[in-house]
Amino acid sequence: MMAPTGKLKTKKLNKASTPDGTSAIDTEALAALQSGDLQRAEQLYRDILAARPRDLLALNNAALVAKQLGQPQLALTRLTKAVRYHPGMAQAHFNLGNTLAEMSRLDEAIAAYRHAIELKPDYVKAHLNLGIAFDKQHRFADAAAAYHRALVFGGDHAETHSNLGNCYKAQNRFREALTHFICAATLEPHRAEFIYDVGMARFEIRDYPEAAAALERVLEIDASHAGAASLLLYIHQIACNWPAVARLRPLVSAATDAALAQGRRCAEGPLESLSRDADPARNALVTRDFAAQFAPPAIAPLPRRRAARSSRQRLRVGYLSADFRDHAVAHVMAGIIERHDRSCIEVFAYGYGVHDSSSWRQRIEAGSDRFVDLTAIDDHAAIELIRRDDIDVLVDLTLWTRGSRPRICAARPARVQVQYLGFPGSSWAPQYDYAIVDRVVVPPDHRPFWSEALAFMTDCYFVPDASQPIADEQLTRLDAGLPADAVVFCSLNQGYKIDRTVFDAWAEILKAVPNAVLWLADGSQVTVDNLRQEAAARGLDPQRLIFAERIDDKAAHLQRVGLADVALDTLAYNGHTTTSDALWSGVPVITAQGRHFASRVSASMLQACGMPGLIAQDVREYVALAIDLGLSESRRGDVRTQLADARRCGALFDSGRAVRNLEALLMKMGQRDRAGLDPADIEM
Repeated sequence: MMAPTGKLKTKKLNKASTPDGTSAIDTEALAALQSGDLQRAEQLYRDILAARPRDLLALNNAALVAKQLGQPQLALTRLTKAVRYHPGMAQAHFNLGNTLAEMSRLDEAIAAYRHAIELKPDYVKAHLNLGIAFDKQHRFADAAAAYHRALVFGGDHAETHSNLGNCYKAQNRFREALTHFICAATLEPHRAEFIYDVGMARFEIRDYPEAAAALERVLEIDASHAGAASLLLYIHQIACNWPAVARLRPLVSAATDAALAQGRRCAEGPLESLSRDADPARNALVTRDFAAQFAPPAIAPLPRRRAARSSRQRLRVGYLSADFRDHAVAHVMAGIIERHDRSCIEVFAYGYGVHDSSSWRQRIEAGSDRFVDLTAIDDHAAIELIRRDDIDVLVDLTLWTRGSRPRICAARPARVQVQYLGFPGSSWAPQYDYAIVDRVVVPPDHRPFWSEALAFMTDCYFVPDASQPIADEQLTRLDAGLPADAVVFCSLNQGYKIDRTVFDAWAEILKAVPNAVLWLADGSQVTVDNLRQEAAARGLDPQRLIFAERIDDKAAHLQRVGLADVALDTLAYNGHTTTSDALWSGVPVITAQGRHFASRVSASMLQACGMPGLIAQDVREYVALAIDLGLSESRRGDVRTQLADARRCGALFDSGRAVRNLEALLMKMGQRDRAGLDPADIEM
């Protein structure tokens, strides 16, 4: 039988059968097969085929016996004869396709299913299994078309809707996926996995209340569903619903520990792990477990090293991302791509996310030597396209973050592959040769927690764009909804980065600086209400929390950020672009250096700024630093003057120098590849 992959399902087919008026030997052979006496069945079917070599049912049943005896090649031989002797029988081609698919000979299986469908256009099972074969090849557009035909000819069927939803999910087409997941859950309302898919899709389109409701329903049906618990926990982290976080976190941690101990897939994802646990060893285990599901597709990978030196003079670098839009990654990459030295670097950019027509997208398209939109192209076609472009070094800027298409790099379309910027940790996937980091985010004792060779930037791995404009229109605190005479602490990070520990620290700071307010990013109304309730529970006036609405214009956003006195970093998971934006706007940032990459990024930036005095070693020191600045206007002035000097002269905002350093690392990777050397740590 063809086994499903992941959530792909197929019906059990190829059942042993016998025609009316069978002989005694046919009846005996069938009885032996059905009772599991396979050796006896094998001998009897050999006798039958010796007498009747073209008997279709005997060939089919004999092939079934061979498969159950672990002889797939013999089964294939018998089914090939069935097709040769009965070319007009759709079921013969279908059975052949199933066996070829089980042997991972997918191109041949697809051809067999297509023959079956040509003979019988309404062959529902053939359309379904054709879709599954395409899915295994990551040819998702073809798979979706096959599943749709299965629905047309076979009517609504929950598992077909589920397969189709997962097909769209693999293409990041979550609204279309949601439609089919809802159909599956409606048809079989007590199947927890179908309701989970609904919750997951609603999460991906940021419909968090409905996502949470679906996930709660899953847990009502199956209290042990670790995937639902983990995703629901993340939604509550986003909403700063800390009582719910406290309830779910031990359950998720225990489920992850059990799965890792037993060698099962854990439901917790890499990004969720980083946001909940600062232990790099545990993060590595979760990420390695997650990465293992993205096996290379049925495409032969390129050899990692070149056989001969390329005659091309420039290094051809490809940047692959879901986020070439108004997104933190693009805010960094636009400046990097524009600053690349075209005498030695040729830039190809491959985008597969939302095309928002923003200035960031336009800059990246204009700054690249070649820009390719992969959004409407499935993974199989994308892999072939990148291969044809003959990329020297392919840099994945998304990795395990939202919207990624990990199967592209899993097929190794380039000989040297690098992960950078998008995910603050190791990939733990063999298709990535290098990770670009720095010595602060990855200190020497963290080296065991990385699977890649490490390429160390001289200063900070994060390269802010020093050409970002700051609006110069007249803007007052009152315009931004801030009190004119208060000390304004800000933390414009996303809600999931705010936890009880850091909020307790903020409450202590506000109590010690009585004329201070805390300026936070506006999230959902649920998040705002939860944070105000938490403030009141700590004896603070909830109105001392002020929420900043999102501004799409980055220059105006940077100007508004500059109205704050001091930025307070989140500690379990630092601000990244948020920290960079505050520093570029002239606002000092206080952080505490954490235990893993995600909690050491702000420290890296402050070191590169020449402002290590703003890096605390623990929460107590973090609170003391903030209170000191909050109570002393002169100290705030001195620090802001120091930061202004760092903007002009410090390494962090010397974007040209940083890009030259990045280019040197990329060139060294290419040189090692051409010399036939394995990847190794690089430090310039």
